[in-house]
Amino acid sequence: MSSYFKRVLSGGLLWGAALTLFACLYAAMGVLSYLGLSYYTKGDVVYFLTLPRGDVIHLLLPLIAALPAATICAEDRSRGYLPLVLQRCGNRRYVLRRLSQAVLGAALAVCLGFAAYCVIVYSHSPYTAETDIKEAVSTYLPLMTRHKALPLALDTAFRLAFAAATWALVAAGCSAFMGEMQALLVTVVAYYFLSQLLVGSALNEWMPQRIQMPDLFTTAPLWHYSLRQLVQFLLAALFGGGCLAFALRPRGGMRP
Repeated sequence: MSSYFKRVLSGGLLWGAALTLFACLYAAMGVLSYLGLSYYTKGDVVYFLTLPRGDVIHLLLPLIAALPAATICAEDRSRGYLPLVLQRCGNRRYVLRRLSQAVLGAALAVCLGFAAYCVIVYSHSPYTAETDIKEAVSTYLPLMTRHKALPLALDTAFRLAFAAATWALVAAGCSAFMGEMQALLVTVVAYYFLSQLLVGSALNEWMPQRIQMPDLFTTAPLWHYSLRQLVQFLLAALFGGGCLAFALRPRGGMRP
């Protein structure tokens, strides 16, 4: 295995996957505490696939995404061989490498955790295609009624991974100037501050929660949310790349 992927796998990825699985299971945690996994035999696949689209995953997503990015940058600073790495690959390649590792680590963490949840759902729950909420769903109805709602699971995985990648870029930028724990904290605080700032404003439709995981009862085309999510991803990439490039200057924060 190349050193590139070793850094991705060692950078808090498993912790992020475990947090993702916890967030997906949390909505049913009260029932699971006394019924166990048999709870999933008493509902429909579609119902359980809608649970991870709730508020819990939004609360933990910045932390899940920041774990790999903050860990990788902290290792660079603590091991003391950053000057040798920069001499070999240059600043620009280093920045691109670290940003891509942060994105890949966050996306893999979310996808692994959500995949584990889907295995539980599909192995225990029946698919009857008779979920009550489908009568009120417009945009997502085709995703629920085809191939045992597998398109709904794939859509959720894609949007979670894309959102995690966005916050991983923000965390990579923060970790250029801060330690691991500080970068995690600042990323999470930035998420809540931005969410509160946009609530009730003219930019309410750009709230991270709304864009990262569109409401099942929305009537807006899904591509609107995908486009906004892409814009947020690009802005996060500019922030993360700019911070890393600034920190790599001769007297920058990542220099020994």
